[in-house]
Amino acid sequence: MSDAVTVEAFAWVNRLVGGDGTGCVSVEEPAQPGDSVRGVLQRLGRRYPELGAALWARGPDQLAEYFVVMVNRRALGRRAPLDVALEPGDTLSLLGQYSGG
Repeated sequence: MSDAVTVEAFAWVNRLVGGDGTGCVSVEEPAQPGDSVRGVLQRLGRRYPELGAALWARGPDQLAEYFVVMVNRRALGRRAPLDVALEPGDTLSLLGQYSGG
């Protein structure tokens, strides 16, 4: 088992972590005791400032509405707290919403 949390960034979101805007880019974030979705996203945002600015565009405690967050392939609801616990070996996925016709 890994001692890190894998963070997957899909489609346009992966540009914010060095990708080309297609497919998926995975990065490892070292797990820390008591980790939560919020904690991992905050650390990742410091590591990738463009991602941090986009994630927290509504303020330091509110995830921007155009992100969908999944933990181990299960989507967190729009109203789900970001304090969901994470363990080493978990996968946190970031998907950007699309709109248009």
